Amino acid sequence: MASKTKLAIAGLGVYGAMTGATYLWFKDRKREEISARNTNITEQQRNDAVSLGAKRYDNDIAWDETMMFLPVLRWWMIRKASGKVLETSFGTGRNLSYYSSDCELNAVDINPEMLEVANEKISKMKDKLSNVSLTVVTAEKLPFPDNYFDVVVDTFGLCSIERPEMALAEMGRVCKPDGKILLLEHGQGHYDFINNALDNGAHAHAKKWGCWWNRPIGDIIDNCDLNVASISRFHFGTTWMVEAQPPNTSKSKSLGV
Repeated sequence: MASKTKLAIAGLGVYGAMTGATYLWFKDRKREEISARNTNITEQQRNDAVSLGAKRYDNDIAWDETMMFLPVLRWWMIRKASGKVLETSFGTGRNLSYYSSDCELNAVDINPEMLEVANEKISKMKDKLSNVSLTVVTAEKLPFPDNYFDVVVDTFGLCSIERPEMALAEMGRVCKPDGKILLLEHGQGHYDFINNALDNGAHAHAKKWGCWWNRPIGDIIDNCDLNVASISRFHFGTTWMVEAQPPNTSKSKSLGV
């Protein structure tokens, strides 16, 4: 009887191991297939999608942002900005109302249609923000000198930039050594079921909105050697709020959370 029990337990162990290995194999293969499919959309196609939706962008995402309390997160982060500020991936200027009047705001985005919408907003806010400049340029090659800004801001931009690590390196370059880099991003979350859903919908989402919403934000930031002061994550870990400084200013905190 004892030998039969041991045999049954051993059989269950082998079955469990084979089942687990099979699951992991199919899971990895599925991710590889999704990754290959995602690369079919070019940077130009994504930029074209952004241009096409620029005029309606604010209306299209307003409800979703409100339900996710993103205006609160934007305000909470932007309130830390002061002095000479750079915002990359500025888009339609959804953060404009959160900046204090003493900010000297330099805003850049690769998409001129989005900045046209932002410029219309700025023209209506001159009584509050009188020192704002807009530049059409990629965040991967910023036209500013080293150690120039007190604060660098990026909100939901790493998902759209073709080479996000390069953009982060540029943010670190133009930020003063004692300055702040403030990031509010979306990407992979804490749980596999969330990440699988993001992976499955990534192609369609990028085609419509021009952004990859399933990027590994933690890995991207870690790869750039930023010195991370604080990390907060929301919405099952898919929304990242990060405060950092340029490399070599303090001991960095890992984003492996």
